[in-house]
Amino acid sequence: MAETQSAESFHAVILAGGRGSRLYPFTAALPKPLLPIGERPLIELIVRRLTAFGAIRITVAVNHLADLVESFLGDGQRFGVPVDYVRESMPLGTAGPLGLVKPWHGPLVVTNGDVLSDIDIGGLIADHRRRGASLSVATMIQKTRIESGVLTTDAADRVVNIIEKPVLEHCISLGVYVLAEHVAELVVPNERLEMPQLVMKLVERGEPVVAYQHAGRWLDIGCPEDLAKAQADAASWAEIPGIGGKREATV
Repeated sequence: MAETQSAESFHAVILAGGRGSRLYPFTAALPKPLLPIGERPLIELIVRRLTAFGAIRITVAVNHLADLVESFLGDGQRFGVPVDYVRESMPLGTAGPLGLVKPWHGPLVVTNGDVLSDIDIGGLIADHRRRGASLSVATMIQKTRIESGVLTTDAADRVVNIIEKPVLEHCISLGVYVLAEHVAELVVPNERLEMPQLVMKLVERGEPVVAYQHAGRWLDIGCPEDLAKAQADAASWAEIPGIGGKREATV
């Protein structure tokens, strides 16, 4: 498939201020976004992917060991994209840092600083535009197998059905979002706000919040087991277009 340009240029925010407490002691001396995945820190893989899809500015929200993140990324010149920073004076959650970024113009791509994926950012933005969304959430279907028989009972505890080892499906958030420009009005500077709270604020106002289904690769590096998995598979992550090679086409 021939390579194409991304849907449009965009501003991106990487949320990189978390303490990474579940990854201690790895995060005692390094912030989670600087943990190595093969030869490159996690945040570099994220920056390269965003840049490949047309990011013309990346803002990094920092707090824990902020100096190390800023020292590594610098002004972004070596990655081919301007990088700037907002510092949280206290932990502001997964949406609160956006209050330090605003105003932004056009769609804002927001990504957690601890996820690896091959999400089609261009496709995500195009879908956001096409559907007139206030906020788009990259999602995927996660399947969970229950290793027992699951019973359904009535009010008198009489069994009315039993399903042996069912597989449950849930639509989960991947920690990657696109926000419309006006959403900035709902984020108060220096006030803690989680992304689920922001999503529900919009839903309660009757604004369109949509899911963008992703069927490819994704890994949330939240615990030592996930970090080990990412490091063991570092070579294949490095081969993802936009990280270690050309970006795939966006259709």
